[in-house]
Amino acid sequence: MDLAEFTANSSAERQKITVLLTDGEAPGNAGKIRALSEEMADRDITLYTVGFSNANAELLSEIANTTGGNSYFAENASQLPRVFSRVATNTTSGVDSDGDGLPDGTETGGFTAETLPLTVEPFESNPENNDTDGDSLTDGREIDGVTVRVDGFRETDTTDPTDPDTDGDGYWDGWVGVYNVSYDHDRGIEYADNVVLYREALRSGGVPVQDSLQEQADFHTVTAAPTPNQQGHDGADVAAGPALEHSNIHIGELHWATAGANTDGDPTDAETTPDPTLVFEVDYDERIAWSQQRLRTELRNVSDNFAFYGIDVRFVIDDELSANAVRQAAGNPPLSNRDINRIWQAYADAGAQRAYLFVGTEHAGGSAGRTSRRGGTYRTGFDFGNALFVDELRSGNPGEHFLVTTVHEVGHLLDTGFADETGPSGEVYSGSSSDTTPEYLSFPNYPSIDLWSTMASGWQDSYEEPPMNATYSTFSIEELFTVDLDNVDSRERDD
Repeated sequence: MDLAEFTANSSAERQKITVLLTDGEAPGNAGKIRALSEEMADRDITLYTVGFSNANAELLSEIANTTGGNSYFAENASQLPRVFSRVATNTTSGVDSDGDGLPDGTETGGFTAETLPLTVEPFESNPENNDTDGDSLTDGREIDGVTVRVDGFRETDTTDPTDPDTDGDGYWDGWVGVYNVSYDHDRGIEYADNVVLYREALRSGGVPVQDSLQEQADFHTVTAAPTPNQQGHDGADVAAGPALEHSNIHIGELHWATAGANTDGDPTDAETTPDPTLVFEVDYDERIAWSQQRLRTELRNVSDNFAFYGIDVRFVIDDELSANAVRQAAGNPPLSNRDINRIWQAYADAGAQRAYLFVGTEHAGGSAGRTSRRGGTYRTGFDFGNALFVDELRSGNPGEHFLVTTVHEVGHLLDTGFADETGPSGEVYSGSSSDTTPEYLSFPNYPSIDLWSTMASGWQDSYEEPPMNATYSTFSIEELFTVDLDNVDSRERDD
């Protein structure tokens, strides 16, 4: 394509637009394609891409975004007329104030079942908010559909931009959403920040209090009846009342559709419900200050904390290790990371598809918790998984400290907070001086603080602030964007 000729033959008063249709059959040079899109951007040419068949949806989206255009994907030739109709609408219908891919006139004019490939009641979306329902998908993207790869196959899901849970199965449509921040005529909210804008703030160097989503630290009551044997879906009792509560942060179905084989979700099918489950084998030193029943209770509190986020984490207490058994495998406490690894090698059940947790008395470095993953993803370079040390807990509130520490360490196995990390041994605590994307919230005694989330370092007094009140440990939006149950090491000990 001769861009110089295209520019010369274009009117200065009119927008310059190009539409690229491709099936991906002819291999191309991605570098040259990206360079061409950058040149188009320099010449104020907006590129809209339409892919189908074997087209590279990710590359098409990238080059369209470079020029300020949008990318669309058709599952088959029969969908092309609808796709080209959307392109025509977006290029001829005027201003798009919120940048969601839908012109203002289209949003305020409303959508019906006749204009969407969905069976929905007529609705309007908000032209001042690019994510009307707050589920982390822009309105235009929900109408056009999101294409993801699942088990090697490409799937496109078209969802309702005014309902964060299109199929009503309790898991929201996008990757992450926040309860009660959506545009809603019934509540009289004219505008609310949302996860899409929040992510933009993160990329620009962090989220100050005035741009934050305070709701993410809070919770709401779960109205649906509990589902048997699905504790991770139902929420948890953190408010000491008859009802269950759920965090205002919802991990959506599009995330679970790409995060692991045991977590597949489809936001358009209520029968396809994610099952984000992780089971731990737990061995403990008989010399810890707690009885087995106390340990079981504290671990149940940890399970509840993950259920609060829709993740089912279960702890199966396996072996009470005698002092002699610990001594034979690793020596006497305090134990080093290498010692913990030896205990894992000696006593973890071979072949068990479970993560591993050892609960001991003292750590050689004075840590209340440690994590190590295969390949040295976190610090120590060993394989043992998680370890907690009861004697290292704060004396005034050991139960609360155990909760925060265990959620933090299990969070490492699940890649929460991974967006902040700097490499194989580069843990970056949320809110620390090394955190280049801090997230600030406001609490009664801390008007502006970034040391409030689970992946901060150690115990923070902000954990005792309402609404947490030291009853649950809070992940931030950024931390949950990277959670992945399909990448957990030490599930199985190799013999």
